[in-house]
Amino acid sequence: MTTNSKAARLRELIAKAAVIMPGVPNAAMARQVERAGFDAVYVSGAGMANATAGVPDIGLLTLTEVAQLAGYIAKAVKIPAIVDADTGFGGAENVARTIQELENAGLAGCHIEDQEFPKRCGHLAGKSLVDLEEMAGKIKAAVAARGDPNFMIIARTDARAVEGFDRAVERAGEYLAAGADGIFPEALQNAEEFRDFAKEIDLPLLANMTEFGKSPLLSFQQLVEFGYRMVIFPQSAFRVSMKASEKFFAAPPRVGTPKVEHQLIKSGQLKDCDSQVKRKPMATEAKPEYSPGLAGVIAGETAICWVDPNAGLMYRGYDIHEMAEKASFEEVAYLLLNGELPNGKQLVEFTQQIAGQRALPGPVTEMLRLLPSETHPMDMLRTGVSMLSAFDKDLSDNSHDANISKSIRLIARVSTLITDGWRISHGEQPLPERPDLTQAGNFFYKLDGNVPQDWQIRMLDTIFNLYADHEFNASTFAARVTASTLAGIYAAVTSAVATLKGPLHGGANEESMKMLEEIGTPDRAEAWLMKRLQTKEKIMGFGHRVYKKGDSRVPVMREIGRELGKRTGKEQWVPICEKLEEVMEREKHLCANVDLYAAPVFWMLGFPPELNTPLFAASRVAGWCAHVTEQHDHNRLIRPRSLYTGPELRPYPGSPARGA
Repeated sequence: MTTNSKAARLRELIAKAAVIMPGVPNAAMARQVERAGFDAVYVSGAGMANATAGVPDIGLLTLTEVAQLAGYIAKAVKIPAIVDADTGFGGAENVARTIQELENAGLAGCHIEDQEFPKRCGHLAGKSLVDLEEMAGKIKAAVAARGDPNFMIIARTDARAVEGFDRAVERAGEYLAAGADGIFPEALQNAEEFRDFAKEIDLPLLANMTEFGKSPLLSFQQLVEFGYRMVIFPQSAFRVSMKASEKFFAAPPRVGTPKVEHQLIKSGQLKDCDSQVKRKPMATEAKPEYSPGLAGVIAGETAICWVDPNAGLMYRGYDIHEMAEKASFEEVAYLLLNGELPNGKQLVEFTQQIAGQRALPGPVTEMLRLLPSETHPMDMLRTGVSMLSAFDKDLSDNSHDANISKSIRLIARVSTLITDGWRISHGEQPLPERPDLTQAGNFFYKLDGNVPQDWQIRMLDTIFNLYADHEFNASTFAARVTASTLAGIYAAVTSAVATLKGPLHGGANEESMKMLEEIGTPDRAEAWLMKRLQTKEKIMGFGHRVYKKGDSRVPVMREIGRELGKRTGKEQWVPICEKLEEVMEREKHLCANVDLYAAPVFWMLGFPPELNTPLFAASRVAGWCAHVTEQHDHNRLIRPRSLYTGPELRPYPGSPARGA
C-alpha cells in the first residue's frame, strides 16, 4: 500500500475547514493558484476538454489523456489536486483502472458521476443516468482499487436535473453506503436545495459554483454555513483568461508584438509561467472579504419585512405606509406573526388573547419593587423579560405553535413591564388591567390612570405600527443569533431588549429629545448644529445604514408631530427638526431617521424621554417574536468568522518561573 502525502493533506484540510478549489485546465494556471495562497486546486474536466482539444465537455477525452493532463498539473504544484474523472470511463472494471492511473499521476482524489456514457456537462439538458446499483458498484470498485486509503473518491450525482431533488438525496445516501468519501450534488437549483441537501447527507460535500449554469452563484461563506467542505470554481479563471486573450488579439498591431510583450514582462506587469516570485508564507486559508459592521452583508433570508433602500418599508408584502394610519397595532402584530392579515373574527380573538395575558406573575412584580428606583426602564424591562421565562409552561418548546403562544404573552406583558415598572420606580402602585382597551389605549391608562381619547390611541397605534419591525436591525439580529443556538424565545427577546438600549439603536430617540430641549427654539437650531459639526460631535436622529434616500417612516411621524403641536400648543418642535434636516442635508448630505421626530412626538403625547426606548420595545417585540419564530422554523446556527489582525504565529518562550 502506497501513501500519497497530498491525498492525506487534502483530508486534513477539509477536516479543519472548508476549502476553496479554483479550477484550472493546465499546469501554468495551477502554479498561479498555488502562488495566490490557495490550499488545493481542481482540475476541470471541461477546462481540459476546452483548452487542450477545443471540444465541449461531453466525454470526448480518454482516460489516457485525462491522466496525462491532470498528472502534469498535480506534479507542477505542492498543493493537492482533485480531478474530474467523468463517468470513470466505463463500468466497474474501467473505474478500478481509472483510480489506479490517477493515483499514479499524483492526484489526491477524483469525482465520478452517475451519468450514462457518453456524458454531458452537468448543467446541460438531455442527461441520462445509470441505475443506482450500477453506480454504487462503481464506487465500491473505486474504493477497492485505490492503493492509498487517503485518495478521495467523491461520488457526483446528476439526479437533481433528471429525477428530482429527493431522488438525488436518495442516490447520495446509497453512494455513501457504498464507500464514497464525499458527495458532489450537481446542478442544485437554489440556495434552499443546497441547504437542505447538506442537512440530509453526513459526509464532506462539494459545491460547484460555475457561471452560466443551473445553480445560483452562492458565496463561499454561505456554502460553509450550509455545511459544504469543498467549493470549486471550475471554469472561472479559464473564462477570464480567454476573455483577456480575446481583447489582446483584437488590439491594434502595435500592441502584442514581442517587443511590447517583453517590456511588460520586464516591468513586472506580466510574468511567464516559470517566474519565481518571492512571497511571504501564506496563511492556511485565503484572506476573506471584510465588511465592518456587516454593512451590506446578506446574513439571512426572511419573509417578514423588507427595508427598501430607496425609502420603502414592507411587512409581509404590505406597504406599511398604507397601513400605519389605518390598522390597529394588534392587526399588524397578527400579520407579522402569522403571515396574513386577520379577518374580523380572527382580529377580535387575537386582540382578546393579548388583553387576557397582560397581567404579570406576582413574583415578577415583586422583583420590580426590589430594583433601585433610579434603574433605567430598559434595564427593568430586560430583567423582567428574562424573569418571565420561569413562569411560562412552554419555555422549552421551540415548536411553531408554542412560539406563537409565547409571542402573544410577550407582546402583552412587555407593555405591562414598562408601565408597572415606571409607576413602581416613582413610588406608585401598578394599576389594574383594562381588557376593554387595546394595547395602545391600555398603555396610556396604565401609566396615569386616565383613559385616553380616540385620537391619542390612533396616534400611538400608528407609531407602534411604524416601529413594529425593520428587517435585520441590530436588536432583531441579536435575537436571531440567540435563537439560532436553539435558545428559547425569552432568551432571544432578552438579547434584543439589551441591544435596543444602545444609543446607536433604540436609545437614539431618548438622546434626540435631550438635543431638541437644548436647542429650544427653531431660530437657534442652525447655529447649535453648526457648532456641533465643527467639533465633530455625534448628531442623533440622522443617518441610516440601509436607507439611502431618507427614512420612509419620517414623513408619517413628522405629520403626527405637526398635528400634536397644534393640539398641545407646542408647535416649536417640528420646525426645529425641519431646520436640522435642512442643515444636515446641506452640510453632510444626511437624511433624518425616524428617531428625530419620534422624540418630540412621544414628549407631546405625555411620555417622559426615559420611556422613549421602552415604547419602541413595546412595539418591536412583535417583530422580534416573528423573527425568532421564523429562525426556529428554519434554523441554522449563525456563526460568522473574524479577520485575525494579531501577531503571526510565534514560539512560546516558556514560563519565567521555570528559568532559562
